[in-house]
Amino acid sequence: MAIKEVIRRWRQGESARSIAQASGLARNTVDKYLRLAAAAGVTRGGEPPGEELYAALSRCSQPGPRPGSRLAPQKAILRNQRERIGHWLHDDHLRLTRIHELLLREGIAAGYTTLREFVREEGLWKPSQTTVRMADWAAGEVAEMDFGKLGSIVDVVSGKKQTIWALVIILPYSRHQFVWPLLQQTLEESIGGLERAWRFFGGVPRRLILDNFAAAIAGPDALEPRPTRGFLEYSQERGFFIDAARVRKPKDKPRVERSIQYVRERFFSASLREGTSVTWKTAESRPNAGVARLPGCAFTARHASSRVRSSRSRGSSCRMTACSTTSLSGKRF
Repeated sequence: MAIKEVIRRWRQGESARSIAQASGLARNTVDKYLRLAAAAGVTRGGEPPGEELYAALSRCSQPGPRPGSRLAPQKAILRNQRERIGHWLHDDHLRLTRIHELLLREGIAAGYTTLREFVREEGLWKPSQTTVRMADWAAGEVAEMDFGKLGSIVDVVSGKKQTIWALVIILPYSRHQFVWPLLQQTLEESIGGLERAWRFFGGVPRRLILDNFAAAIAGPDALEPRPTRGFLEYSQERGFFIDAARVRKPKDKPRVERSIQYVRERFFSASLREGTSVTWKTAESRPNAGVARLPGCAFTARHASSRVRSSRSRGSSCRMTACSTTSLSGKRF
């Protein structure tokens, strides 16, 4: 127990600085332990503390809300919402950030960190896992593409249910993303969505990491995936390389995989359940730890500082160094 060793050394006459050097603790941590000990009546020449006192001091030194602190009432309020929070997590499959927004909308002013600690303490959320951060791609080098099922709607003419899909494309460098709803994952529909994405981004990335959907990949293979003739010709025309992710390996395209649930919650489920949906400005103003700034700002700053240089590649007359994109039909969109 660190606090026990700190107090033992201090009672033997060592200074706070030497205790910090010997124990490897920060000087501020040592000072905090000594303040707690002094407040409990521990002195250098007095009786050594008992195990009960050490246990009490250890509890006081743990991070987190204390009884009577301003965070404790927030958790008390959240306990009244425990059933709803559990329903949102397990039945509606909402992300915790979305649940935090819904609570704030109803006037429940609990911080996100407090909410996260609450659901873990109550066993409502999965325990934290160790993650390994992947190396970032260069600007414009890669785009990640995936399809996500949004839900179903009823056709007012035929009366039949139709599945609504979302084609989501995200740029890993800036986390800038594009969403296009469609009814089928056909070659024609997919290319139509990609064309609109290139117009939205202002060009085409050098490499497209995509899922193994039938319109693009004829034979899923871990080592040699075979693209379909139609999609291969399209990639050659637009000047990007096809990089098919492995089957059932979502970590091959982690950024777009994480965005699918966000799109489902904010663009589809929210509009059906509440009559509202997230706007482009809302999505682009979400803080992102991966790029250390807002996705829209990261994309705009890099895009604005680009310089156009000539290129002799087929179907294009310019290439932008910042976004590393090839313009379409000789024009920059």
